[in-house]
Amino acid sequence: MNQRSWWGLTAFMLCASAGTFAYSQTVEAQADEGELETVIVSAQRRSENLQAVPITVSSISEASLEQNSVTDTSALVAVTPGLIFQQAGNFGTPFLRGIGATTVGPEVEPSVAFYLDGVYLQSESSILLNFNNIDHVEVLEGPQGTLFGRNASGGVIQVITKTPSDTPSAEFLVGYGNYDTVRGSFYGTRGLGDNVAVDLAVQGQDQPQGWGRSLATGAQAFTSANGGARGKVLWTPDAVTTVTLAADVSGSRDDSLDYILFPGAKNVLGVAPYDGFYSPDNVPNGNTHSRDEGVSLHVDRDLGWGKLVSISADRFQQNWDVLDSTQTPLPLTSVDIFTQVQTFSQELQLQSPASTYFNWIVGAYYLHDIAKLDPDHLFGLAIPAGGLNLSGTEITNSYAAFGQTTVTIATDTHLTLGLRYTQDHKSIAGNTAVDGFPIPGTIASQEKTFTKPTWRIALDRQFTPDVLGYFSYNRGFKSGSFSVDSPAAPPVKPEVVDAYELGWKTEWWEHRVRVNGSVFYYNVTNMQVQELDNETATEYFTNAASSKIYGLDLEFNTRLTSALSLVGGLEQLHARYEHFPDDPAYIPNPAGGDTLIDINASHLQINSAPNFSANTGLAYLYRTTNGTLDLNVLATYIDGYPVDPDGRVREPVEVLLSSALKWTLPGDHWDVRFWGANLLNRHYYLFASASATGDSYSPAAPRTFGFTVGGHW
Repeated sequence: MNQRSWWGLTAFMLCASAGTFAYSQTVEAQADEGELETVIVSAQRRSENLQAVPITVSSISEASLEQNSVTDTSALVAVTPGLIFQQAGNFGTPFLRGIGATTVGPEVEPSVAFYLDGVYLQSESSILLNFNNIDHVEVLEGPQGTLFGRNASGGVIQVITKTPSDTPSAEFLVGYGNYDTVRGSFYGTRGLGDNVAVDLAVQGQDQPQGWGRSLATGAQAFTSANGGARGKVLWTPDAVTTVTLAADVSGSRDDSLDYILFPGAKNVLGVAPYDGFYSPDNVPNGNTHSRDEGVSLHVDRDLGWGKLVSISADRFQQNWDVLDSTQTPLPLTSVDIFTQVQTFSQELQLQSPASTYFNWIVGAYYLHDIAKLDPDHLFGLAIPAGGLNLSGTEITNSYAAFGQTTVTIATDTHLTLGLRYTQDHKSIAGNTAVDGFPIPGTIASQEKTFTKPTWRIALDRQFTPDVLGYFSYNRGFKSGSFSVDSPAAPPVKPEVVDAYELGWKTEWWEHRVRVNGSVFYYNVTNMQVQELDNETATEYFTNAASSKIYGLDLEFNTRLTSALSLVGGLEQLHARYEHFPDDPAYIPNPAGGDTLIDINASHLQINSAPNFSANTGLAYLYRTTNGTLDLNVLATYIDGYPVDPDGRVREPVEVLLSSALKWTLPGDHWDVRFWGANLLNRHYYLFASASATGDSYSPAAPRTFGFTVGGHW
């Protein structure tokens, strides 16, 4: 589907959807305003009370996402202390407790595994979701090596969307913000007959005015547009079987690949062009186009003595990136990057019925993935006529079997034992070509199999009905990998995380105060790190020999009155490379650009692992005869941290403030919301790095604000 067809389809669905679903008024039961709501999560692949799960989990509801203007995956940072989200173009790399992928590419899987309605998303581009029809989001910290397993050495982010309902309902939203940003979304659901329900969610956003202008061309810089649609069909053929068919498609375009050299940094011409935080100096303007689509089939059948679950999914992701790799007004070296990722996965689970004394789950998982660089096309004045093409394809076949059981070993005391065995077979083939002809000596192919057992051991005790304590030991494993633009290079070794955690879940003051926390210690071997050379569009894979990480997580949620709530959390983190004597690092070259050297990075701070991060949010609800006013204020603090293993290039301290005021009219059918993000107008980065062409960054959004109008039936 070409870009014009895609945007046309999105516009059609937005317009047509209003006539697709019947509207009806629904009355929601009112919860006890004096107590905090019970939070249900699926962190152990079954529905459980958050306070009874011996894992550090943050659960963010749909209401909380809206209140705090969290409209996409990367914005989860504002409501999840310890979560860092780097973004290079349409590639997203989340970090939890210092564990995350340090590079981007079609073959790179996040160390923090991402799941959408139980489906693993392999591509770093697929995880950059714009939120619509979300029920809630769960962030699981620490290795999840048994029940999720697939490269979940750092943790798991789960996005759970709404389930279709027989009761017709619909909601829509339109909005406008600065930089001429327009936004629209729709969600509707209804029944079709006695045992079928459907829903449809559509969203789109266009920001035609950029945050800055190119010094070289005068063109708008940092504009963006995105849109997507997702639908489900829920079929209940009998009382014990549910079948859910889901399909989604999305596309985006943005200019976040307009990298800017830091103040004082010289480009390869020996010029320091910095002239404003949002002012790139390159030709052509950097931009990225992305398309993502998928289909899944989820079948649940109650067997009486257990439940059988099957999750089948097929996904396709495609990127086209245009990048000026020299940050100069002359077209010296530019790169067209074409990537494709095709992934099929199948998971089978057999679960025990819910029991007080004995719960178990066994399963098997298969993934077939084809990741292509198709190709990196280098062109410009510094490149031979016809340009250079770097091509590579990595094929992954992954097999896993897993099981976990929780047994009561004493009154209110439970032991959890889990084990998973994973085998990944990977092969790669590629070459470098000039004007379409492969260069002799660059044609390469190789393959390798990586295997590893991972496990979970946890002991928890319910000391009182409102106090749970637990200790766990988890092993996480991230498979080794080749590099699609360096097919002859040896693979990076697997990354292994051994994590020890002591945690508690507590509620106080008649369930008006919830305080959960944990202390943790990680021993990481062969941490996967990587350096990027933009000039040659090649990557340096390497492993840090070992790393040590320890810290404290704390999260609280209070209902001070029926109208006033206060939430927040913090993470104190110590993350250091224990032994990393041969770190490939860039240092400034007085003549321009950077020079690659080896340094001893032992005992340096791990990149994307801030020493301290925290957030706090205040929500106040005021009811009047003319409707309800809902005020929300959220403050986020993230300590400065290095973005490369050598620690020379750093993300600045982030102090972010957002706020929203929502007025819901009597009858609860209409609302108007005024919102603002980064109200302090702080400068920080989506992505920053050192490379052969100099120290550069891609800026995050400045102060943004606007309003939305919503309708609900």
